[in-house]
Amino acid sequence: MERLLERFGQHDQDQVALWVALVDKLRPPRPAQVDKATENLRTLSHLLARRPDLLSNLRGAMLRLFEEHKQVTMYVSSGLLPSTGFFSETSRRIGGRLLPEVIDTAYLKDFISAVFHRVDDEVWVNAVADEEWLELLRLLVGHQTPMFEEDASPLPNAVAEILESLRVLSFHVSAIGLDRELVRIDPNLEEHESPFLAQNAELLTYIKHYSDWWTTPGALIADDKHLTVMLHQCDEVLQRVRKRAMRIGTSLTLTFKLERLRQHLERIGELNALLSELRTRRVVEDAAPRIIRLFKTLVRAECRKNILSDYWGQNVELLSLRMTESASKTGEKYITSSRSEYFGLIASAALGGLIIAFMAANKIVLDNQDMAPLNELLSFCLNYGVGFMLIHMLGGTVATKQPAMTANAIAASIGEAKGKTRDLEALADLIVRTIRSQAGAILGNIGVAIPV
Repeated sequence: MERLLERFGQHDQDQVALWVALVDKLRPPRPAQVDKATENLRTLSHLLARRPDLLSNLRGAMLRLFEEHKQVTMYVSSGLLPSTGFFSETSRRIGGRLLPEVIDTAYLKDFISAVFHRVDDEVWVNAVADEEWLELLRLLVGHQTPMFEEDASPLPNAVAEILESLRVLSFHVSAIGLDRELVRIDPNLEEHESPFLAQNAELLTYIKHYSDWWTTPGALIADDKHLTVMLHQCDEVLQRVRKRAMRIGTSLTLTFKLERLRQHLERIGELNALLSELRTRRVVEDAAPRIIRLFKTLVRAECRKNILSDYWGQNVELLSLRMTESASKTGEKYITSSRSEYFGLIASAALGGLIIAFMAANKIVLDNQDMAPLNELLSFCLNYGVGFMLIHMLGGTVATKQPAMTANAIAASIGEAKGKTRDLEALADLIVRTIRSQAGAILGNIGVAIPV
């Protein structure tokens, strides 16, 4: 490893090849061997601490990465759903597996793809404890003299790229927020001032103030409180659209766009928080933990960017969640909470039992008509179809169909609990009420159907 680190100081060397070789040294034989990866990283850190010349070589190479490579595409696309849509992205990923895309290492996004070139690299990178990566980052950054807010200095290229990324992300949020699918669900986005447009204006102002403050002596920087409020309002609108979509109906396209909007808002929040941590003293150490978390997120995104199953699983999971939440609203009416609701359900089940009895009797009559097989099949289907339609229209209840509806309500409640004791108690109460309601429905159906 020493000879490799010595080559980082030679300017005629291929920098991409050197970083690839260094990551190969850190990579364990198997991605699940976290201890081996941790040991390799510690070996590198100890070597750099013992050899200042090697540390200087690697530090210079890392600084050149952020000075010479374009970073905006990394922040605005890695780990975020694209604007092309579900099916276009599916086609791209299939094509990416069959014919890999051309990599341009002038972009830091592609540079990461070249260095962490194995699909399973994200496993050991994320499994290694943050403290180990933090130790390496502190060595590479070295001692930085803290600065006061009234001091001025040239704006680092890395910070300028983050500011530009925020600008691009903000425009993306504005475009998604005014999409016709969202406007269809929530017409208020057109009738009143949209928070998605307001956040763009606020963020552009904040970016200008931040840049001026960093480079101009004595310049005052406006805090990000107004920006935080705007982003919070955008998130509230996002949640409102999701709730309305439960009633009106969801779709794969709408689910895709809502998730993309959520991811963009989350990325803006991450980058803004990073800038806020740098603002106090302008030293990397203050933002080091957040930088490591962002590094792991970006590596994982680049390693999995062409995995089709991962992409499909993410979208199907989201769509299933929306469908479960929508169906849970219907299932709630089959779960009683009071005495009157309980006896009302029994009466509804009694009506269902009465219709079921006539359906069964009618089926016996139809069976004795000696019809042709096809005609008999159609008559049986029509008998059941008309019967269940009458049950639905007259407000009856069928005990055998009830679990399919109440299961969604229970599933939604489990998703909301997430280990909270108070929510788990509510879940237990919901299950008890469901069992009681189910017993009442069975009693109502059988109590009428059998005598009739």
